[in-house]
Amino acid sequence: GLVVALVGAAAFAGTWFGGPLADRNLSKGFPYLATFAARCIAVTAISWPLAFLSPWPAVTLPLLALGAGVASLGAGGLMAIVAACALPKRRSQVFAAYGLALTVCGAALAPLVIGVGSDILQARGYSEDANQTITEFLASIVHVEPS
Repeated sequence: GLVVALVGAAAFAGTWFGGPLADRNLSKGFPYLATFAARCIAVTAISWPLAFLSPWPAVTLPLLALGAGVASLGAGGLMAIVAACALPKRRSQVFAAYGLALTVCGAALAPLVIGVGSDILQARGYSEDANQTITEFLASIVHVEPS
């Protein structure tokens, strides 16, 4: 509950501020927005694995919130690029495909992430009960996909 609420709030804040940030930086061009989004995803790609491997909740929760918020911050620029590249009569279809791609990729990668996390925990000597608890924790995080 607390983890999902924290990650969800961070993703909401990132999305809320990411749109206006993309609007302000639109004059810098689409390559700038794409680079910014890639950097945001890089922060998430570093912070979330560190959070999953940390045994301390005081470290885990801020890292998860950071990753969710920063990933969502870059989403506004990607949506601007999608909107600009799509023909007006196809724009809704392109946004639907964009959302579907995010969902499908998240659903396809979630079992892999949870399986790898479980394997790592078993290799580190966690007991089966602790492994189950942490794997459930990972599962709750993987399903909160900022978009």
